Amino acid sequence: MRPLSRWLGFGFWTLILLFPKDSNAQPLYYKGKTIAVIEGRSPGGVGDLRTKAILPFLQKYIPGNPTILPEYMPGGGGRQAANYVYRAKAEGLTIGASSPGVLASAILGEPGVEYNPYKFIYLGSPFSENNNMFVTRKALGINNLEKLRGASGLRIGGQSVGHVQYIRGRLFAWLLGLKDSKFVVGYAGTELDIALERGEIDARAAAVDTVSMSEGYKKLVDFHAILEIPKGHRPRQFANLPEIEAFVQSEIESQVLMMSRVFWGVGTLIYLPPSTPEKLVEILRQAFRSSFEDRQFHEQYKKLLGLHPTPLMPEDQQKLSRSFRGILRSLKFLKPSLEWIPFHHAGNDEAIRSRLLLIVTPRPMEKSIACGRLKQCFLHPQLQLGPRRRPHDSDHRRAGIHWTAHSQAIC
Repeated sequence: MRPLSRWLGFGFWTLILLFPKDSNAQPLYYKGKTIAVIEGRSPGGVGDLRTKAILPFLQKYIPGNPTILPEYMPGGGGRQAANYVYRAKAEGLTIGASSPGVLASAILGEPGVEYNPYKFIYLGSPFSENNNMFVTRKALGINNLEKLRGASGLRIGGQSVGHVQYIRGRLFAWLLGLKDSKFVVGYAGTELDIALERGEIDARAAAVDTVSMSEGYKKLVDFHAILEIPKGHRPRQFANLPEIEAFVQSEIESQVLMMSRVFWGVGTLIYLPPSTPEKLVEILRQAFRSSFEDRQFHEQYKKLLGLHPTPLMPEDQQKLSRSFRGILRSLKFLKPSLEWIPFHHAGNDEAIRSRLLLIVTPRPMEKSIACGRLKQCFLHPQLQLGPRRRPHDSDHRRAGIHWTAHSQAIC
């Protein structure tokens, strides 16, 4: 019996050594592997800096210390990146990082959306406070609201149609009551201020960060209004700027602004493909939690962006993203629908354009001057391609946007 018991004991310990418990085996999974962070934006902008600030700490806290590399996939306001991550293998090696515009695009049913945002597994955000300002080029001399509202045809810069900064520019122009605004797209985030300086654009929506808070930026632009997310939080430096809600004139406008604050309050969307194994999800979520709590991360974030991080934990981001399903249903005064509308460029029959327009139809009781202002925000925008950079056609085709060869055209 003794030889048999010895062999059984030997076999038992062999199995323990070869097949340890999951908790001990998990560090081996990421050891020597590479995680790709697919960013739905161009490199160098504020969103990119926010993501880069956390990557070294994720590498530190993920067991096995894998290599983590960002990959840039701009196009369609983040839709191209979201589509890619949605189709990626659910093996914990692909992480998406996009603006919350990808949620709005999916909820509003925009073309080019090949993902279900409710199936993504969210990992949190390094920030939840997200202030933005509307600025104009100082050389224009538009240094007060009266002059701003009196100006006509201001060229407002943005990255791409559907990008969060493009949408914020549209929101500012609508609520401020600007006349005949034109929207110039095709810039990377880092190019917008260069375009302002060169006179290629007249205005933009600018995030509150190290650049916009600098003395040099004060020499470049005039500040007009701020959008606080969440409401009531802003740097002291901009204490005298009017909050954009001060310009709301109707219940419709109030509801749209409320919806915008909620959408953008989720920070940067950082997410995994659907069906990623729970054990890997928990490893990554714990790494994000530990990173957000690391004092050195807070110092690095402040150094890069000039602001303290305001982390949103994984479970909170997941909960918020799921809550958006009912947001549009709760808007009693809005009935969004999406249509393809052909439109002609003035004086050029060949420039027939088709692109997605958001049609917002108020209830009969709300048909007032506010209805006209709402159409001004969403219908027939003047759209112009930035002269320094033409969007890649394939990027925008995926997003349902079709460009002509003309440098300027009316959508």
